[in-house]
Amino acid sequence: MFKKILANIIRHKVISTVVVLVVAIGGVYGYKKITVTSAETQYVLAAVTRETLITSISGSGQVSASNQIDLKPKASVDVIRVAVVSGQEVKAGDVVAQLDSTDAAKAIRDAQSSLQSAKLSLQKLQQPADALSLIQAENNLAKAQETKSSAEDNLLKAYDDGYNDVSGNFLSLPTVMSGLQNVLFGIDISSNGQWNIDYYMSSIEKYDDRALAYRDDAYIAYQLARQYYDKNFSDYKATSRYADQATIESLISQTYETTKKIAEAIKSANNLIQFYNDTLAQHDAKTAVTADTHLSSLSSYTATTNTHLQTLLGDTNGIKSYRDAITSAERSINESTESLAKIKSGTDALDLESSRLTVTQRENALRDAQNQYADYTVRAPFDGTIAKVSVKKYDSA
Repeated sequence: MFKKILANIIRHKVISTVVVLVVAIGGVYGYKKITVTSAETQYVLAAVTRETLITSISGSGQVSASNQIDLKPKASVDVIRVAVVSGQEVKAGDVVAQLDSTDAAKAIRDAQSSLQSAKLSLQKLQQPADALSLIQAENNLAKAQETKSSAEDNLLKAYDDGYNDVSGNFLSLPTVMSGLQNVLFGIDISSNGQWNIDYYMSSIEKYDDRALAYRDDAYIAYQLARQYYDKNFSDYKATSRYADQATIESLISQTYETTKKIAEAIKSANNLIQFYNDTLAQHDAKTAVTADTHLSSLSSYTATTNTHLQTLLGDTNGIKSYRDAITSAERSINESTESLAKIKSGTDALDLESSRLTVTQRENALRDAQNQYADYTVRAPFDGTIAKVSVKKYDSA
């Protein structure tokens, strides 16, 4: 306001002179009123001049910023650039420092890829079933049905083969059992009608008291094998190849166990005779020639039982394998049937909604990654001056 008046005074000198006189007179008048004395009033006149008006204010105290903040990055990574120095003036949004955003950029790329994948899945669900998908589903169903049919045929053959192998067992096992009985309970060694099993034991018990244990093991093993064999043979004769699958499978398993018991009896008899030969040889005593004949017979019986055991075990495993194949084929048929029905009926509403939800989730994840990426650039929050820079390039924020 004062400057405006002064400008007018300069432009209008006459008016200015009058104003100055008025102001001067007013001042003298006021001063006279304040300092009323009996002395004579004196006036001092001076010419009006143009000068600069200077106003100053002085005081003491502390100077502080009206708004101050410490800038701290939200990410704990290395600083790759410091864009300011102490004392530098900045505007709101100016870059103060840049952090290493390699991982953050990768997170954005991954989120973008995930989002694109989710969108493609949604588009695929929204599209109607194509002819190729329908044909493939039908082919899968037909293949599963063929697999089941083949497995059922193989299972029937496995049962038939198993019954045939059981029959083959009982063509040779009677010879094995008869031969084993003759080896143990024949009287072709002793001249006094003593069983062979007792002859072998009595001939060596004076040298080694373990002879009795070998003899008893052979006797018990044979009796157990005989029990299994008699029961098994009776069941076999009562079973037809046209019996139900469970009966034939049980017969195969029973024959396998019987053959194992016979093999154990052969092994025990062989142990007795071999112990007889070894003990007499150690004492330079002569062994009966028949003992070697018995060992040779037992060796052939062992080969026979081992062959039968392998065959019967193969039958058992084959039946189990084909039965498992049927179960697997049935599951495939069910899955293929459901898949074909789903293709024909179109996209399930719940699947479609789930796919849309996935897209939304991936979009949110991308936004989060982008927001986090922004944290790797430190910016000035408002206009001001950088008071102090306490970090340098390559420091860990």
